[in-house]
Amino acid sequence: MLVFSLIWSAIFLACTLAMARSRHRTPAVLGMGIAAFLLPPFCMFLSLATSLQAVGVCVATCVCAAVGGRARVFRLSMIAVTAFAYAVTIVFAVREARDARALAARYPFQSLAPRLAYETTRHQANAPVGALQATPGLNVRWDEIQSRLESGGRIRQLALEQLHEKTIQQFIESPSFGVGRMVNLASEWRLNRGDDPPVPQPRAAPDDDASPDPGAPAAGEPHAPSLLIGNPPAASDVWTLHAGGVLDFLSADRFGLVRSRDQVAGFLSHRFSSETRVAAGSAVAPPDHLELVSLLKFDEPRVYISENLPRMEELKDAATREINPFEEHALDALRRGEDMVTADEPRKFRALGALRALKQCLQCHTAEQGELLGAFSYTWRHKLAKPVTEAEPRPGT
Repeated sequence: MLVFSLIWSAIFLACTLAMARSRHRTPAVLGMGIAAFLLPPFCMFLSLATSLQAVGVCVATCVCAAVGGRARVFRLSMIAVTAFAYAVTIVFAVREARDARALAARYPFQSLAPRLAYETTRHQANAPVGALQATPGLNVRWDEIQSRLESGGRIRQLALEQLHEKTIQQFIESPSFGVGRMVNLASEWRLNRGDDPPVPQPRAAPDDDASPDPGAPAAGEPHAPSLLIGNPPAASDVWTLHAGGVLDFLSADRFGLVRSRDQVAGFLSHRFSSETRVAAGSAVAPPDHLELVSLLKFDEPRVYISENLPRMEELKDAATREINPFEEHALDALRRGEDMVTADEPRKFRALGALRALKQCLQCHTAEQGELLGAFSYTWRHKLAKPVTEAEPRPGT
């Protein structure tokens, strides 16, 4: 592109100077000025240098025509305009190359293998005894989630591709001299997606053994309980809420550029970015408490304890608890292929939603498509106590 720009500029300058030597210089100069007005839109698609040259020639021809400048003055002004156009372009090229080096150093390729090493160990330990259930594949629900993930996050991925797959020479020739400048995506504001603040849990963790009277919210709780007695949410609404939470937690915009498990640039750990996104599109209010269930990191399933909605960078050293009876029963159903299990208890409404391996997950995780990698455990509190009866978990529909 640089060579093409130089050739184009040389031809354009030669034609301009030839016009200046014409016997009918004044009409020729005016005609050149009119032509120069028409050239910038076309030249803009070629390079910054040629577009600046065209604009400069347009201005110079109009000024020379207005003051009746001699041919020598006109020729010198054309040469000066061309030199100025390339000087400005070179300054932009050097700055863009410098910024590209800085961004590439800020978002380098890294390996995710060390942080996911426990997956391989757990699979190898469980495989001989058949502890891992056969994967159910993906049903229509998960196909939809996978499709929505595929449609998101492309701008940031393209920006990282542009940053890492171009040499410095390409940055000089394409962003500043060619059409690439019009779509230069590699900028800090596009790449920086790590400033989402933690989202606090709406309520403190429920105490199954000594729950306070649900009719009287504890002091300092941010909002009243979300459910009414006798009106547990429909399983389809709970699934819609869960699907929205999965999309926010995974968010393709944070995947970055993934060439392999050992070459990942710009990856941001999974997290919730907003309480309202958990319930986006659902008729169910956000849960009073939402916890992440880990299935592979520990010898037995464990639930992370967190004051915020799950964020993986916070949970790596967080305390955990054993799964409760509902979660134990519901996990068995999820392993058999269910996606959502709910239970309406006297004081609480519970749900456990699956986190399955999607196509995007397989780039880094040691798993098969559809395999159960974890789960979200949801809890809502009823406003008033119901008659105490043993609640039976039920799979989602």
